[in-house]
Amino acid sequence: MATQDQLNTLLADIERDINGFIGASIVDLESGLPLASSSVRPDFDLEVASAFNSEIVKNKKRTIDALASMASSRTCC
Repeated sequence: MATQDQLNTLLADIERDINGFIGASIVDLESGLPLASSSVRPDFDLEVASAFNSEIVKNKKRTIDALASMASSRTCC
């Protein structure tokens, strides 16, 4: 697992290297809590965005897994 300093350095590098950077978070997918975040806009709530987006990612993963399961059961026998 990366240290907090490593995560902060990674986000600082991303902020420096991407033109038009607004914000980024490194998020624990299970809890939806940001492990590190950076934003150039104080009105952009990365904690809320991180929690919401982690739910979207989890739902997409469940959908992909369900579709893969259906596909494999159809080709099985």
